Amino acid sequence: MTIKENRDGQKLTITLTGRLDTTTAPALEELVKARLDGIRELFFDMKGLEYLSSAGLRVLLLAQKVMNRQGNMAVCNVGETVMEVFHITGFDDILTILAPQEDAEVFSIEAKTENLGQVLEFIRGQLEKQDCPVRILGQIEIAAEEIFVNISRYAYETGVGDAGIRVEVEQDPLRVAITFMDHGVPYDPLQKEDPDTALSAEDRQIGGLGIYMVKKSMDQVCYEYQDGKNILTIRKKISDTGKR
Repeated sequence: MTIKENRDGQKLTITLTGRLDTTTAPALEELVKARLDGIRELFFDMKGLEYLSSAGLRVLLLAQKVMNRQGNMAVCNVGETVMEVFHITGFDDILTILAPQEDAEVFSIEAKTENLGQVLEFIRGQLEKQDCPVRILGQIEIAAEEIFVNISRYAYETGVGDAGIRVEVEQDPLRVAITFMDHGVPYDPLQKEDPDTALSAEDRQIGGLGIYMVKKSMDQVCYEYQDGKNILTIRKKISDTGKR
């Protein structure tokens, strides 16, 4: 088996080719243990992976446990043989498996509140292709509005800059990942303290509910600052089974 790694800031992609079995898994385990410090996004590209045994699953589970504490992990380009192993062992419920697809389109637009309608129209169009339930679509649109308006009002200290929006579909579980990017001042909205929703109207501060609503309505919200960009990603299951 050959193992190639590519690090881009806090993102690490590990490409696997050949057989991940008892004899080759130790090399991958050694790499995982040595490289994950400071990584927020980990991807295993399995396009060339022909065989996966329990020894390889053990390494993937180890990596998943680490990334549960510090970021996100996903596998992509999974072939039929490896996917069958995931199904048999229940790993398709543990791992985020990205659907095979071409590079997702990035919708770029001036970060101005009057462009909100175009942003929501773009997101809605992408989600309708996946038959996204109306209830979940509404939740995603509210989150997208809060994030885009925040970028429009606060990202750029002078003038107007651009915002980029990318929509990707992930499999097992079926969910959508929407990424918002801007070149404004570095700002992690997840560091903002949550408002106390138990306070009376007199005691509550006006404002501050936007990012709180995003965090409560989405399954996952992640932020990073990379290559001069604020990058905020929200994830939401789009199979309407049960209520949050």
